[in-house]
Amino acid sequence: MSGVDSHPAWCDPARCGAMPDRPEGTHCSRVVVLGPFPPSSVVVEVSVAQSPPVPGYPWSGQPFVALALGDAEEELSVTPLPVELATALGRVLTGLLCDVAG
Repeated sequence: MSGVDSHPAWCDPARCGAMPDRPEGTHCSRVVVLGPFPPSSVVVEVSVAQSPPVPGYPWSGQPFVALALGDAEEELSVTPLPVELATALGRVLTGLLCDVAG
């Protein structure tokens, strides 16, 4: 993980919680919001985050994709995805949509 004196290239300083005086903070990218696309009211928010490592939790300290999904008028449900899973999901969605688009 990047130290608190440096930030990953994807980190948005306006959203980042990792600072020299707060080393336990989390690096955060900007949020990309998709939707709603009427008539549906579903929205998706996607960002990247990276918290400091936690002893005993081997997946901690690694960047992950924060995928939030739900109704635009309600609290979204957030699912953290390892980068490898998010990459695979992107490939699957692209493949499916290429099949649909013909």
